Amino acid sequence: MKNNIILVKDLDGILRLRGRINESNLPFDTKQPIVLPKNRLTELLIIDSHLNVKHNGERSTFAEFRSKY
Repeated sequence: MKNNIILVKDLDGILRLRGRINESNLPFDTKQPIVLPKNRLTELLIIDSHLNVKHNGERSTFAEFRSKY
């Protein structure tokens, strides 16, 4: 199976992923998620999500994180 994921820069200069899901009826931010750099700010955003879900585990943390960012 061929990997059809493309990295694109939107009109605001934000890097996003685009793939086959782009043709769906899902919201834009779901179809083209933002690519965050691996740095301290991203780490702090993940920690904030972890605290918001009361240390409920990885799945809850990333679900919270993805719903915000």
